[in-house]
Amino acid sequence: YFTIRTADEAGNISGLSNCVSTKTCVEVTGVPNWKQFDDGTNSWWDDIYDHTTKKISALGCFLTAASQVVKKYGFNTDPGRLNAMLKKTPRGFQGKNLDPEVMVTTITAQGIALTYKHVYGTNAKLMSSLGDSLRSGDPIILELYSASRVGGSHFVVAIKKCNDTVYINDPGHNISVTTLSQYFDLITNGNPKTIRSIRKIVKKTPL
Repeated sequence: YFTIRTADEAGNISGLSNCVSTKTCVEVTGVPNWKQFDDGTNSWWDDIYDHTTKKISALGCFLTAASQVVKKYGFNTDPGRLNAMLKKTPRGFQGKNLDPEVMVTTITAQGIALTYKHVYGTNAKLMSSLGDSLRSGDPIILELYSASRVGGSHFVVAIKKCNDTVYINDPGHNISVTTLSQYFDLITNGNPKTIRSIRKIVKKTPL
């Protein structure tokens, strides 16, 4: 928010102008909004996810988020194709999700050189890092945490930030969820609603 006060050569100073507000937005374009579930447009939701016995529809939020990011960088893939590649790669699975370092190595071997960085910190630090990445043209993956969710976390892709409003592609909900605040509104019981970490996947020089 800002106002203007002017002065002339004689030193006469005006009163304050009306108060004007503005939004500062940074946005990354070209990121597909793919879903891990059956939304009527994909077939990968029914595929067995990575090195598990579960389907992508059950566990594939990070896989789907990562597919969106690397597609923006020109890698010809979708969640089904990336999943098929990872199933052929040793050590692809880590805990309850795919190993991001293995994923980046797998994609780099196909000709798109990527780097990966996992950023931890306070929400203020993570939000600052988020803005920096978007200004650089890089969509990033957010790991969202809530004690009210079974398993504790979910992955989405941040593509735009206007002041404190963060816009996301959410792979995991069959209703329209376009902002972080909308996502957190789905979580009830007053449990913690925070960003746990940011997983940066940043394009480097193509091989």
